[in-house]
Amino acid sequence: LMEINDSEIILIHDGARPFTSEKIIKDGIKYAKLYGAAAPGVTPKDTIKVVDENGFSKHTPDRKDLFAIQTPQVFKLEVIKECHKKIKEENISVTDDTMVVEHYNNKVYLYNGDYTNIKVTTPEDLILAEKLL
Repeated sequence: LMEINDSEIILIHDGARPFTSEKIIKDGIKYAKLYGAAAPGVTPKDTIKVVDENGFSKHTPDRKDLFAIQTPQVFKLEVIKECHKKIKEENISVTDDTMVVEHYNNKVYLYNGDYTNIKVTTPEDLILAEKLL
């Protein structure tokens, strides 16, 4: 990432998501150009609970406030490079690139992905992926 200098927009994609559509990619580029950072996602179908340290439900967020993030996550080059440089220096743990830019108070525009843009990481995911082919 730090070696890239000749691109306005960077797409960071999880190789475990083989079903990303052209629309998701084009929308990501469009929104990253407008807002600096963008990621596709879907509203969770399941009810999500926040749990306490003892395994008990603390509360249930409203699904309309939740988004399951997918890839590719798309950024203006200068935004993602600067944020990655800072976070590396601070040695902060993150789970995805949107967290990197959010940590430095950048907003990430979330747009509609697709429920078929699955992450294939388990044997069950592989069965579903084979059905999608």
